[in-house]
Amino acid sequence: MRSRNIAFSITIAAALAATSAAEAGLVVRSAGPSSSAYPPGRSVGDAAPIALKPGDVITVLVSNATRVLRGPGTFTLGGGTRTAAAAFNARGRFGAMRAGAVPSSPSLWHVDISQSGTICIGPDTIVKLWRPENDLDVTLAIAGQGGATQKVEWASGKDELAWPTALPLSDGGEYQLTWTGNDDPTRLKIARLTSVPIDPNGLAKAFIDKGCQSQLDLFIDNTPPAA
Repeated sequence: MRSRNIAFSITIAAALAATSAAEAGLVVRSAGPSSSAYPPGRSVGDAAPIALKPGDVITVLVSNATRVLRGPGTFTLGGGTRTAAAAFNARGRFGAMRAGAVPSSPSLWHVDISQSGTICIGPDTIVKLWRPENDLDVTLAIAGQGGATQKVEWASGKDELAWPTALPLSDGGEYQLTWTGNDDPTRLKIARLTSVPIDPNGLAKAFIDKGCQSQLDLFIDNTPPAA
């Protein structure tokens, strides 16, 4: 998935207040021999040494930006430049896609029907389905728990569709989506957040804790790198 710019609306001052200079970074991606020592969700202090071996690559969320650290070497987050240019809006839509870019969900809260997995939703989230290809009329069938199924028509040219109100979403509920021409059903599990964190680290941590990997990936890919 190629990165696009996030749309921001909260002021810089508010964002910096939520992510102060003394706040720890949050590991959001980790690969390599030291991945067990730096798993996603681990907090790392500004002055704490991060010792990486050859082949290690970790991504850390710091001050509303990401830093990618590659081993071998020992690093500290306090040595990097903090970014003050990006205020954060968890509910914002992403910027326009560049020509030739691979389509990706327009916001963290749209459900990409091409990806199975756990989906986080807020207490007042209006759930919308999204598809990367919209050139065909399709019939979408959503099977919920207890055998309840809803079918909706998805017209060509439209890439968004509201979740059918006749099939309420429940925390921990599992749903299977099939549609015309698709031989591989998408399986979704819903994780309802009690609230939507307004700071980047809090939101990323919520996605990690709930196992909402596709939303975490989308969030990371649309967060600017540290200067």
